[in-house]
Formats: sequence, C-alpha cells, structure tokens
Amino acid sequence: MSSGPTPRRDFLKAAGALGLAVALPPALAEETAKPNLLLICSEDMGPTLGCYGDTQVATPNLDQLAASGVRFGNAFVTQASCSPSRSSILTGLFPHQTGQLGLAHYGYTMKSKPVKLPNALRKAGYYTGIMGKIHVGPENSFAFDYKGLPHGKTHNPEAVGKDFRAFLAQAGDRPFFFYLNLIDSHAPMIDQVDGVPAEPTQPDDVRPWPWLGIDTPELRKRVAGYYNGVRRVDLAVGEVMRALADLQLDATTLVVFIGDHGPAFSRAKTTNYEAGLKIPLLVRQPGTVPPGGVRDQLVSTVDLMPTFFAAAGVPVPGHLPGRPLQPLLASADAPWRTTLCAEFTSHGPANYYPRRSIRDDRYKLILNLEAASRANPVASVDGCPATKQALAGPDGAIKEAHARAVHPPLVELYDLAEDPSELRNLAEEPKLAEVRTRLLAQLEQWRRDTADPTLDPAGLKALTDFHDQVRAAAQQKLAAEKQRLGTQKLPAKVVNQCLQIQPDYAVPGIAP
Repeated sequence: MSSGPTPRRDFLKAAGALGLAVALPPALAEETAKPNLLLICSEDMGPTLGCYGDTQVATPNLDQLAASGVRFGNAFVTQASCSPSRSSILTGLFPHQTGQLGLAHYGYTMKSKPVKLPNALRKAGYYTGIMGKIHVGPENSFAFDYKGLPHGKTHNPEAVGKDFRAFLAQAGDRPFFFYLNLIDSHAPMIDQVDGVPAEPTQPDDVRPWPWLGIDTPELRKRVAGYYNGVRRVDLAVGEVMRALADLQLDATTLVVFIGDHGPAFSRAKTTNYEAGLKIPLLVRQPGTVPPGGVRDQLVSTVDLMPTFFAAAGVPVPGHLPGRPLQPLLASADAPWRTTLCAEFTSHGPANYYPRRSIRDDRYKLILNLEAASRANPVASVDGCPATKQALAGPDGAIKEAHARAVHPPLVELYDLAEDPSELRNLAEEPKLAEVRTRLLAQLEQWRRDTADPTLDPAGLKALTDFHDQVRAAAQQKLAAEKQRLGTQKLPAKVVNQCLQIQPDYAVPGIAP
C-alpha cells in the first residue's frame, strides 16, 4: 500500500469506483490557473494558539500552517458577535451597512442586497461549498453548490476531514471555494467529544487570561474546556490539510484560517475590547505566499472578500471598505491603513448596546452611544461567571474594569502599549486630550464614510426605540410562559421564541 500522495484524477477515479458522485462536465476538464480557495472559520476563537505565543495549548497543525505562510498579529473582526461578524466575512461590509445587526436565529437579517462572496465566485466558475453554519440572513440567498456537515457535527475532526474529501470529489477539476466552519470553541465548553482530545486539558493545567484578571476554580474549568475545543479545531485543520496534500492540491489552494471573534468570556465576546475583536489570521499558499512571514499591520475581516476576489481574478467592487491583503502578503513594508474601526449594535434583542470603536498602533477608543441612558445588558456572555466574581472581589483595577463593562462611560480610552488588557480608562487624562480628540474625529469620519445610521441622532433613537419595544414585548411573553409552564427556568427553545423580532424591522439608512 502506497503512503505517497494520490493524484487528484486517480482519487476521482477511485471515488467513482466506490460509488461517490463525481460529475465533471467536459468543458471543465481542462486545467485552470485559478487558485482554489479555502476559508476555515472557528467559532469564538481568539489568537490563543501556539504560533501566537500561547503556551497553554499545543496546536501543531495551525502552527505549521502559520510557519508555511503569513501570520497576522493584528487581525480583527467588525463585531464580536457571530452573525454580524460573519456577514462581514461574506459581504466585505460592516454590519451596519448590511443591516445584520444581531444574531440570525433571533430574526436579524441583512436588509441590503450586497455582493456575496460565494455567489460572485460561483459566477466566476468556482464550485462552492460549505460545512457548518452560515448564520447570516437570508441564508437561502447564499449560493453554495455543496452543503456538508451541519454545524453541530463539526466537533469530530475525522468527520470533518471525510466530509471535506467528499466535497473535493464533487468539485472534480473545477476550481473550488470552500467555507469550513467549526463549532469549537463555542460555549458550552466541552472537554471531550467522541474521545477527542484523547487526554483533555485539565483545569490545573491552565490559568485565566490577564484581561479577565481573576483566577477561580470555575474559571479554570471553563478555560480548560475552551482549550480542549481549540485542540479539536487544530486536529480538524490537520485532517483538511492532509486531504489537500493527498490530492496534490496544497500548492494550488489559498488557505485562510480565522476566528469569527474572541472567546465567550467576560470582556471578550460581545465587547469592543481587544479580547473580543482580535482573532487569529493565517494565510498560506506555497509558491505565492512567502513562508514564515509575520505582519503587524491592522487588518480586518472586511479585507477577506477583496483578497479572495483578487486571487480569483474577480473585480473588487469599489464600494467595499476593505482591501486585498496581497500587497501585505508580498511585503511587510507595503503601505497600509493606520487606524481600524469596529462596532457593536446587538447580539440578541435583549442585548442591544450600541458602541463604536477605533484603534491605531497604540491607542484604543470606545464610544458607548447609550451610556447615559442605560447599563450594558450583555456585560457577561454565555454563562461566563468572571464579571460576577470580580464584582464580588476586592477593590482595585480588576474590579473597576469589570464594573466599567457593566456601566461604561461615554468614552473609553486605553494605552494598549502600557495596558494591553484595557484595565485603566484614560479618557479623562489631560495629557491624552489630543489623542482622544484625534481618534474621535477619525471615528466620526469612518461612520460618515460607511453611512452608520447611529451617527444621526434620529437613526440612533429609532434603533433604540425599536429594541426597547422588542425587549418589553419579550419580557411579557417570557412572564406569560413562566406562568403557563409553572417554572422560572424556561427551556432555551421557548426563550428564543419569545425573543424573536419581526422580519420586517427597519434599519435607518437602508432601503427595505
């Protein structure tokens, strides 16, 4: 039995013998110069990988991916919430530009009709596929020829590899775009799935991250579970990369690995802090992307669609706020942006808390648009106990930081060089008045350039009033369900039904 790679055509022949459906139109049998495109997206994953200097987890496959390509040290999402973030990945636009302001399963959806990544690539001759979730509405507007494992089945690395090989068999000799979504490391944090990892990371093996600022047995257990999810992701990436190598496709496939936002912990997911917005970004294509590169420029997931378009020879629409990464891949000295903006509007309907942020190479400014009228309803996320524990702890910078997450001021300003965990708000420091003024002006210009509906007081009020009405109606429904079922703890399905928003909701500035 040969241990070498199997040529793609031999594999397809063998697949046919095994009864796998392999359709190759004659016109597509010719070789094409178009690269294959593989986008791997892990849920709720920050740059907590060995290649990013994390010593609490072993990620050999992702480390190898980084070593054979370019690792971006300052990569960010547009919003630290699943559906809004993914809408940017698939359209190259910020969430407020599409209307995907919150999670799709609550009824949030895109209100504009943007150019979509898989649709444009399919039109350009690519065979398109997806594994896992889309989670951007309307889902039926995305053109995927192949739909693989459902999201909940992507915990198993071997199953992921098998499904990816099935997709490659279907693709035949056509250039392909595959969007691989992995459920790990989303909450609930699961230590072991189908025996993977064989020896799970234990709570005593880890310590909570500095930006959490506290260390408790409950948090250690949660962090250990998170890292076990990261390890499953690493194994799944290994399975996928082996499939490419076996079919001699690794040299002709542009591989991009990202997280959709940071971990499901307090002061991370659903915030505009670095732990929520910062993600891993690895890019690999032998012969095209120089190996072993590190780039520290400010890059965003709005840059991904232009990058894939540029690689595929598809014209990059001029209205997109992002830009192709190819100049940075070729040279660390390529001219690039000096500031980067992000946002948060909502997660679920009860989690509306609009904010906008901007950072440069040293400072981060966060503008909390409704700070004067309400507390932050999503200061903790997915059951993370850190903020509750910190607020019950001793006075000091950690307690103040968590309290600030619950009751933020209008403006937050952090010196990321001196305070990477964003614990000390310097917004009122006289010596940083110029920095504050400059960043506020640059943030306002970005909001104008991208037609942010919250820049207009009437637009912000309309969004706030809408969410207040939805929340009030949901509270009435939840109270009625608790009385009907005779319980204070409702099933998640019932809660989600009560929180549904009407699909005809309007986003100021976007025509229905």
